[in-house]
Amino acid sequence: MKNEARTIRGQMKFLIGDSFTTQLTYSGILQSSPSVENSDKAKLQEYVDSFMKDYGPENGELTKEANVLVNTYDSGKRMNRAIQVMEAAEACGDTEDANTLLKALENELVDWFTADNDNNAQDKYFFIMMKM
Repeated sequence: MKNEARTIRGQMKFLIGDSFTTQLTYSGILQSSPSVENSDKAKLQEYVDSFMKDYGPENGELTKEANVLVNTYDSGKRMNRAIQVMEAAEACGDTEDANTLLKALENELVDWFTADNDNNAQDKYFFIMMKM
């Protein structure tokens, strides 16, 4: 066996051993961008207002986007959009919209990490692979 393989991120080398250690910085569940201190707060607030009007949380849903697919990829994209707008709202001092988005994100994550184990169709986020 060769001691390396080509991967999507380049060559990966393999070593023989019985353990390994990695060290990664934990930055929370959802990644976010830092606030820009010299930004145009009025324009940023316009973007927040536009998002909240067109896509903001409604009826217990994270966003009111039409034709939303319920899967890990699309749900992650929706959560990322919401977290970015939440941070923009915080940067503008718009605590009402920031708190609305934070509560919607909390509800979404609680839904993701809650399983009731009764084969309910609501448990749509889990993947099970049967052992063969």
